[in-house]
Parts: sequence; C-alpha cells; structure tokens
Amino acid sequence: MAAQQSRRGLVVTVYVDRPKHRLGRMVMCHLLADNMDELHAMADKLCLRRAWHQTCPVPHYDICKAKRQAAIRLGAVEVRLHELAVIVRRLKSDQVRQTPWRGSAKKKPHRSGA
Repeated sequence: MAAQQSRRGLVVTVYVDRPKHRLGRMVMCHLLADNMDELHAMADKLCLRRAWHQTCPVPHYDICKAKRQAAIRLGAVEVRLHELAVIVRRLKSDQVRQTPWRGSAKKKPHRSGA
C-alpha cells in the first residue's frame, strides 16, 4: 500500500473504496484516512465541503467517481470491500481507545475498616 508522510512524521494512508452507492445519477464511494488531519487535508485538495464530512461509522466523506479518480492521483489507495472492512474495524477500535472516559471523576475504591 502506498502511504504518505504526515507533518508529524507518521506514515498515514488515505483510502478510497470502489464506487457502488447511488445518489441520484451519481455513483458514490468512501474516502477514509488513518487520521482526521489527513482526511481533511485530502478533502481540501479535492475541494470537498466540510459539511459533507460524516462520522458514522467512522469519519469519512462520500465522494463521486470523478473525485475518487482525483484522490487516487493525489495518492489515495484503492481498497476492496474486505480491505475496507478491516480498515473500518481498526479505525473504530482507535476511536474507542482515544475517546476520553465519560462521566464524573473516577471514585477511589471504598476501603472497609480502618
């Protein structure tokens, strides 16, 4: 797989799957990335509106076939359905680990006796 060097020196990849979802007369596909900075950077290069950004099940953009071809020219990696499923599972797992604990401050365990 091709990868890009991020500003922080990490290797990240932007992915596109095969077009298959209809939206009117267009056939759409998904644009995903290893992190949000790279996802939005590619979206900016493709002139995508931030309003088109979606978060479920993982952060992504739905893009048309013409934008898909442009993304590939800019370095996005084409993936098949089973590869996309693996990427989505990994990104969802990363989201869970990075989500701050919700709720009030953790309570110290109660000690019986003293």
